[in-house]
Order: sequence, then C-alpha cells, then structure tokens
Amino acid sequence: MRQQYLKHLKQQIGFISRSCESFDAGHTDEAIRIATSLRVLLHNTGHSKSLVSHLCSHSFSLLSTVIDRDDEFTNLGTSDRIVIFCGLFYIRINSNTDVSLQPTLDSGENADLVPISKWLDQIVSSTLSNIRVTRRDIILGATNKHGGAHVDLKLSVPYQVACGESPTGYFKKVADSATHSPLEATHLVSLRQMGYELLNSPDILMLVAKA
Repeated sequence: MRQQYLKHLKQQIGFISRSCESFDAGHTDEAIRIATSLRVLLHNTGHSKSLVSHLCSHSFSLLSTVIDRDDEFTNLGTSDRIVIFCGLFYIRINSNTDVSLQPTLDSGENADLVPISKWLDQIVSSTLSNIRVTRRDIILGATNKHGGAHVDLKLSVPYQVACGESPTGYFKKVADSATHSPLEATHLVSLRQMGYELLNSPDILMLVAKA
C-alpha cells in the first residue's frame, strides 16, 4: 500500500512541475492546479488525510523562502506600526514603468526547512490594515473558491487580499503625477513560488525517489 501512495505522490509532484513550467510560459492560471496538488499533498481535515500523512511523514520539512515574521506579528502591540509584507514574490518595474509580479524562486533572502504545519500556517503577507495571509489561506482559497475543486464567489478576507481585492497596492510616479494601482492576482504568483518551494524540499524529493 505504501508503494501505491508513493506513486500518487510522484504523480502530484509531476503535476506541480508541469504547472510551474506552464505558468512560466505565460499560463498563469495554472497556479490553481498547483494549489489543488498542494491541497492533496498537505491538507488534513476531520474527514480526510493528506497524501503525505498517509505516508506517515508528519515530521517532514518543507523549504520556506519567506522570512519568518510570525513571532514579530504575534507580539505587535496596538500602537505598533504595521508594514506591508509580501514574502513570496517581488514587484518588478520595467524601464517604461510597466509593473509585473515575479516569484522570488531562489533569489530571496531566506531558505529554511520548516515543519509542514509551520509551512502551511506561516504568515506570507500582511497589509497596513493588519490582515495576515498564510499559505493555507491561499491554497484553500484557490481550491475551494476559485476552481481548483469548487467555485464560490464568497471569499475569505485573507484570500481577498491575496487576490488583490483589497486596498493594498503600489504608487507609480510618472512626470509630476502619481497613480495608485492594486496588487492584482498575487495569489497566482504566490502559488507559483509555493510550487518552487515544494519541488526543492529535500524530504519530498527523497520520497519521490522511492516511488
């Protein structure tokens, strides 16, 4: 039975790898498929076990490329200043002031191995209004709301932020005027980075090699 689970694991990792390649080729909506595979691999509910749990790999770690600010956010007082934090992507501004979002891949400031539960619930972005978003928020939002497994137009607040349906954004100055633009579809580029993290997690790769 374990060998069957390992085959399913290898299949899901293949899905993520091909979806990452497709995303990089311009098909950014492939990120929703990444979310679906991440949910199958990692998310436990009261009624179902994740694929990794079936493999008895509770102690496994995943690569996190996000600077860990969980304790910092937990200890914030009411008078402390909240700053915008985006851990899974960066904003690239071209010479003609066009703006695009890019996954950090291996160019970020952090590369830690963390337990799966920590990886899922780590804060990966926050807003000036003190809304905090985790990987789990994005994965479940994409699968349960945006077509990974279900479609539902009623989105949670953290997932709204991840989708860009919030006041967070950036200012762009051209000549003597400045315009404010929202950060749109950050959930897609964030999922692409999560795909990178999983595909570069040694414990996962060790399991795949056994399939």
